[in-house]
Amino acid sequence: MNWSVGIDVQPIDVHDEVAVRWLQACVWPDQVDRFTRLHSAINLARQSNLRIDTGDAVENIVRLVAEASAYGHPTVTTSWVMNYLSPAQRNSFVNELVRIGTTTDVSWVIAESPLETPELPVSSNEGEDITVISLVTWRNGQQVSTRLARTHPHGNWIHWEL
Repeated sequence: MNWSVGIDVQPIDVHDEVAVRWLQACVWPDQVDRFTRLHSAINLARQSNLRIDTGDAVENIVRLVAEASAYGHPTVTTSWVMNYLSPAQRNSFVNELVRIGTTTDVSWVIAESPLETPELPVSSNEGEDITVISLVTWRNGQQVSTRLARTHPHGNWIHWEL
């Protein structure tokens, strides 16, 4: 990976102890393994030179994909992000990527719940309430969606479908 950026409306500053304590308070107290993973993730983030922009994903996706294109093939990833957007915002996000894909080769790795986010180009089985990992690619203006796996919402397990 040559370049990466994250975007969040209210990113957590991992160097701010008050913000970190708030984040830790969001973990269910009986899930010790999640505390361990969070602690590891915070330590890794503190050691890394991560770029996290403050902003709206829908409003910034065009700019960020263009910026990423200067470093290689742009790949967008979302993992339980779309669930926090309204249906109209999800449609706008998808429409922006479709528009980008008409002129730029781009990939989108999606880890979302199709039941919660029906606007996304993800195949699901009737009533399936699970996280699905999919890959949507645009090559020469053509969109292809591929379902890759089912996974636990917190990544506890994954079942590949390829």
